[in-house]
Amino acid sequence: MLQQSKQEEEIPEEVESAVTPVVWATGIPGNLKQQNRWKGDTKPARQKQYPLKLEEKAAQEKLLTFLVKVFQRDMAQTGLLIFLLISFLLLDQTISQASKFKARKHSKRRVKEKDDLKTQIDKLWREVNALKEMQALQTVCLRGTKAHRKCYLMSEGTKHFHEAHEDCIAKGGTLAIPRNNEETNTLRDYGKKSVPRASEFWVGVTDMVNEGKFVDVNGMALQYSNWDHAQPNGGKRENCVFFNLSSQGKWVDEVCRTAKRYICEFLIP
Repeated sequence: MLQQSKQEEEIPEEVESAVTPVVWATGIPGNLKQQNRWKGDTKPARQKQYPLKLEEKAAQEKLLTFLVKVFQRDMAQTGLLIFLLISFLLLDQTISQASKFKARKHSKRRVKEKDDLKTQIDKLWREVNALKEMQALQTVCLRGTKAHRKCYLMSEGTKHFHEAHEDCIAKGGTLAIPRNNEETNTLRDYGKKSVPRASEFWVGVTDMVNEGKFVDVNGMALQYSNWDHAQPNGGKRENCVFFNLSSQGKWVDEVCRTAKRYICEFLIP
């Protein structure tokens, strides 16, 4: 027993300090450095202890180092995963925005193409209508007479002033408005030739808007007039004008609801 006790006392201190755990006979765990806590000279006898070798301590340190590296590697992998996830989200958002931009650009292009097509269709319709007007004008000119970039067509019957004006508009023209002596002579000659028995024909001149201020049926001020002697003299009662073949095409004011022959004029483009 003395020999065994002596061997125990010769245990190196660095080994003893590594012992985990140390159980004292008193039942209180601790290590050898705690012996100063006991009173008296009696050193408590150790009931049992498990000394660790220095190699095992080094193994613990290596294990701890390995765990730290694993933790760092896992953290690096986690960071990489987070980076990849953020990159994927940014890429998806970029692709989505690019798709929206492409769709918006495609939509604008389609709208532009639609507008261009509509413009072309409108242009074609205008050309078709112009051709129709030209054909109608050619028919009018063939039926009537042509002079000074205008065609004139005699009415087939008599109408009130407003009815005569509406009929000329429906045909694509207006009531004839002589702008100079040359046009007056043309209308006079055409009237005598077309209807020899008629002498009075409505012209597109009136003062219905402002009494005494005669304008053409388009509302434009007159630059030419050819009033007969003492005309106009009808006051507020006579607001429409006809030209009289008996007086070489002179103008006379008249009640608008009087039925007369009329001549329509058409501009040649």
